[in-house]
Amino acid sequence: MIVEASALDFEEFLPKAEQVIKTVEWKAS
Repeated sequence: MIVEASALDFEEFLPKAEQVIKTVEWKAS
């Protein structure tokens, strides 16, 4: 049950994480 909940939260978090990564890469370049 915990694993399924974590996977669901991760899928919701992933798009936000990708935006953060793109922002960091843009600032670093």
